[in-house]
Amino acid sequence: MENNEKVLIGLRHIAKQLDEVKDMGSCGKVSYKTWETQSSEIDLISAALVKFQGSLTAFGFDSQGYNFKYASYPAIRAHIRPFLKDNSLAVNHTEDWQDGMMMIITTLYHSSGQWIRGKAPLFLPSRQEIPNNKEYYQEYGKAVSYVKRYALENILGIKADKTEDYDYSK
Repeated sequence: MENNEKVLIGLRHIAKQLDEVKDMGSCGKVSYKTWETQSSEIDLISAALVKFQGSLTAFGFDSQGYNFKYASYPAIRAHIRPFLKDNSLAVNHTEDWQDGMMMIITTLYHSSGQWIRGKAPLFLPSRQEIPNNKEYYQEYGKAVSYVKRYALENILGIKADKTEDYDYSK
């Protein structure tokens, strides 16, 4: 085999490896090609989610802002915990970098092993905007709580706020 052919084979091998790394996102932790939003079976978790939604009682709104009342993330978690338990469900949030952006991964688990998950981007202020470490991490914490609140509502199919412009009579 000539040197040129060896070089071409080597370059093809490197190109293939680079494509695989590119497909795995910026940290190589979650591949977009293999990103799955649910387990192969979801019949049991779906039935449990229907029961959960049917048994859930009204939220108390412990916070107010931007012209509406809402339940904070800690209040939602405290309120739904017994309803999740009664229906053999659990929710977990994790974080992961994908394409240079922090994502909140929310997974709904059922005791059968079935699961459903979603992801939401976490938009953070730049270090130039908030150079003070304490203030930066406070803003980071607020952003995480905000995204987790909406991700939790989304994966459970619930609404924990009362906006002034939404007609709840429908």
